[in-house]
Amino acid sequence: MFIRTNTFKQNAPQYQRTVTIPLPEPSADTRVLTRWAAVILEIIYKSGFAYQKAGVMLSELRRRNSIQRRLFAASGADERSESLRRVMDQINSRSGQGTLKPLVTGLDPAWRMRRDQFSPAWTTNWNELPVALAR
Repeated sequence: MFIRTNTFKQNAPQYQRTVTIPLPEPSADTRVLTRWAAVILEIIYKSGFAYQKAGVMLSELRRRNSIQRRLFAASGADERSESLRRVMDQINSRSGQGTLKPLVTGLDPAWRMRRDQFSPAWTTNWNELPVALAR
């Protein structure tokens, strides 16, 4: 996975980072791949930069029948995952690309949570903890 700022904007702060992490086992499951992409992005992302480009590159691609399976893999998990992928592909081809997508890819802004009356997080966020000042 990689992220980078615009290298042609020399007056803007520059940052780029690439990380390669081998998956624990081969997978064609979109949910597994997006989960790993989100984990890696959390590792390499730094706030304060105007990112121009991000991407995920896959390597060591193999045919499904040439993959060594785990010895103690959950029975039927691969078949259920393949079935789900097939159904998602059918719905997306019939109703338009992106009709169904993993939640990690983001929501339409109209479906985002309203936060205009968000409660303070005094018990879970140190920065919102009330402070008593002595006079």
